[in-house]
This record gives sequence, C-alpha cells and structure tokens, in this order.
Amino acid sequence: MRWISQGILKLIGWRMVGELPGPRSVLIGAPHTSNWDFLFALLAFWSLSIPARWVGKHTIFRWPFRGLMCRLGGIPVDRFATHDFVHQIVEWFDRERELAIVIAPEGTRSRKQFWHSGFYWIAHGAGVPIVL
Repeated sequence: MRWISQGILKLIGWRMVGELPGPRSVLIGAPHTSNWDFLFALLAFWSLSIPARWVGKHTIFRWPFRGLMCRLGGIPVDRFATHDFVHQIVEWFDRERELAIVIAPEGTRSRKQFWHSGFYWIAHGAGVPIVL
C-alpha cells in the first residue's frame, strides 16, 4: 500500500516533508476544508507507513459505511454528547505502544474563529507531542 500511495501522491503533485517525532503523537489536520482532506490524509499515512487512527463525526459511521470507516482507522465521536472522549483516547495511548491519532480541531469543514481544545488535552494527558 505504501508504494501505491506514494505513486498517487506524486501523480497529483504532493510531496511529504518532515517526519514524526516518534511512534506516538496527536496529529492535527487543519484546515479541514473539504471531504477530500480525508482521502489525502489516508494516502499520506499509508505512504509513510503510519498506522494512524482518525476521529470523525459519528454520522459518517452509519450503515453501510461503518465497517469500512472503522477498518480505515476511524473513531466515531458524537460532538454534541459528553462521553469523556478525551479520557478515552488518553487511555488508548496508555494501552498502545504505537499510536498516532489525527484530529481536525475545527470540528467542521466550515471556517471557525477558534479550535476545539480536545487535541491539546489528549496530548497533555498522554504525554505525547502534537504534530501539525
């Protein structure tokens, strides 16, 4: 999958710059302006062989796409319900030796004046770096 993803990214004019600081981090996907962001992010992770997980609104995890989204690394979150999401993700970091989780801090594709702070509290609680 790595070579295929690298080839596709090269064909569309993208190149990867930089590297992750280690096997555990919170990755920021910003600005999140299009549904295409998802595809480009998956290609980037696969091209770097990063087993990244990503956070998406719960509505995209409905049948018939739920299984596919979960296999692609998705974690559903209901943005309007309080389920201690930050604590749950911190616990995942406690259990996993390697975990890169991608979060779009705007929480939507429309322009926002401020980002949600959950990504910061996850990184702080897990003791992992934040990567833009």
